[in-house]
Amino acid sequence: MKHHLNIDKKDPHYALLKEIFKIIDSRKSREIIASKRVTNINMFVLTLKIIFTSIFFGLDVNFVVNELKNSFELRKFFNIREVPETSQVYEYFNRLNTNQCLEIANRILNNK
Repeated sequence: MKHHLNIDKKDPHYALLKEIFKIIDSRKSREIIASKRVTNINMFVLTLKIIFTSIFFGLDVNFVVNELKNSFELRKFFNIREVPETSQVYEYFNRLNTNQCLEIANRILNNK
């Protein structure tokens, strides 16, 4: 049985994820993404957050998207208003070059 993604500010997992999200949301990160000619920067940032959360907690993307749809607090934690469909996340990610995505993520996380 999968647990729900309940935000607990005392949980070190969420504290670390929050710091990662701050870095991903930064202006510098958006500049890095734009420099790689990614067209929809907001969708890229959201997709990156969903994938990081999925990997971080060992959950599938569909579960994370459903949790976002059902939890205002989680959407606030992700700093988003609207949640895309799982198919949109997969479709967007599949259009991107894997090496390019890894390079962008690496540059973002190393450019704090």
